Amino acid sequence: MMLPESLFEKFGVEFEPGEIIFCEWEPGEECFFIQDGRVKITKTVGNTQKTLDVIGAGDFFGEMAILEAEPRSASAVAVDHVRALKFNRDRFMNNPPPGFLYVPGAMPQEVLDDLQFQWANMF
Repeated sequence: MMLPESLFEKFGVEFEPGEIIFCEWEPGEECFFIQDGRVKITKTVGNTQKTLDVIGAGDFFGEMAILEAEPRSASAVAVDHVRALKFNRDRFMNNPPPGFLYVPGAMPQEVLDDLQFQWANMF
């Protein structure tokens, strides 16, 4: 779902190819909604960077650190030129995006369990 360009004027950020958007273990105060471009999500396993996913227009990323109030669980790097909307913790939690369902204390644990299962099976 692409949002109106007027929102980009207010909340928009741009990243160049190869630019680090955030790093694993950093505090997470913002999340992003991709308008254009692709972002690679990686996780450090031992001494190796593993690609978890490459996401694009219409995808959210960075929200787990906000929901869990914990450091980032993965890194995000722009694959190509990225235009995204950036939302801080307060804006995201008080006015979540359409279609986003958050059940405090329930959904995040399910999501984390699922991610841990996926990561365990990837490596």
